Amino acid sequence: MNDSFDRYSSCKVIDHSTAYSLCENHISSKVEDLHKILVESTKKVSFDKRVYECYNVKFKYNIIVISEDTQQIIFRTQLFVNHYAPLHEQRDTPNFT
Repeated sequence: MNDSFDRYSSCKVIDHSTAYSLCENHISSKVEDLHKILVESTKKVSFDKRVYECYNVKFKYNIIVISEDTQQIIFRTQLFVNHYAPLHEQRDTPNFT
């Protein structure tokens, strides 16, 4: 056997079970780093403890206003589409099937 094929390139150890097995020279990927940051080191903290008390009321109010605005946009878009579609139904539409 050729030694260069049997050894793991970064640590020079023979017979790693897979190329992804963790060894002393393992360099974690971006996905692994992101998983460590977001999943393993994340603690559940209540909203009230996370936001400063002086900003809490204003922040909640802004979330409610933005949610209501988004709901209005979606509702008005649905009304427009429901009005527009029947008026232009007779036009030839391309068939992509």
